[in-house]
Amino acid sequence: MIQPEDIAFVAWKAQPSAETEGALYKELHRFASILVWKRLGRRDPELATNIVHQAFEKLGQFRGDSQFSTWFFTLAVNAIGMEIRRIKKQAMQTSDEF
Repeated sequence: MIQPEDIAFVAWKAQPSAETEGALYKELHRFASILVWKRLGRRDPELATNIVHQAFEKLGQFRGDSQFSTWFFTLAVNAIGMEIRRIKKQAMQTSDEF
């Protein structure tokens, strides 16, 4: 199934412009925000923004072996997993102080 972020990516690749880049950013941020909310159980706009920025930095690594949305999903889930590990580590360190 083709996702809105796949369409935005194809449009951006076909005709790179500020408009198509903005549309891609918007779709990726929407998708990242949903994933963050589902995985963390809370909103974290900063994390969602960081995920999108990371995706834009790594766009050159997308080879096209899968749908763009699959690639982005994997990148986002990995970033969220790192955040969960950071939160757990921070909680462990805080509990060790008491």
